[in-house]
Amino acid sequence: MKIKYLILFCILPVCIFASETNVVEDVSEYGWELLRDPFSPVGYVPPKVKKNPNTVAVGTAAQVVWPKLDITGISKFADDSYIAFIKGHGMVEVGNSVTVEKDGFVFEFEITSVTKTGIQYKKRRFSLVNKK
Repeated sequence: MKIKYLILFCILPVCIFASETNVVEDVSEYGWELLRDPFSPVGYVPPKVKKNPNTVAVGTAAQVVWPKLDITGISKFADDSYIAFIKGHGMVEVGNSVTVEKDGFVFEFEITSVTKTGIQYKKRRFSLVNKK
């Protein structure tokens, strides 16, 4: 009698529920989407996102246009060194870095030389504006 109850209530339900598993046959079709949200309903499959072939990754160097630094003046010290005044940033000298925010990007420049005719700078890096 005990064996009938064991088979009826323990082994039989396990066999029945084990056969109802959902198997995704083509994993490449879903990719990373197999990682499911733990709060989504069981059996929910998110809709596939269609990729637009005309879009380019944001921040690629090909589409970013670096702004020009707006020099408002240049001054000479007694020791024959120069400083430049950049609109919105103030006084800069050799070795200083200047950041400019434009079109959703933050650009960073490093001042390499300041002469009486102008400044020279290196483009260091750019990144997206961190909006909170």
